[in-house]
Amino acid sequence: MERRTQMSWEQLQAILKENKTTRAIEERDPPVACPFDGAILDIHPRGRRNCPMGNYTWTGGSKA
Repeated sequence: MERRTQMSWEQLQAILKENKTTRAIEERDPPVACPFDGAILDIHPRGRRNCPMGNYTWTGGSKA
């Protein structure tokens, strides 16, 4: 018989809290390098940041 692991509501709430904390940190301190290859991100108007290699786009933060 296959044993299933179930997630509790407390675990789901912990994941949500962690995601909110991570988002707040990323909005306060946007990334400067691609998390995949380490290349410095190009910064475009309105806050979008792109990896010059095309591996990553960050669109978070304020959009001025």
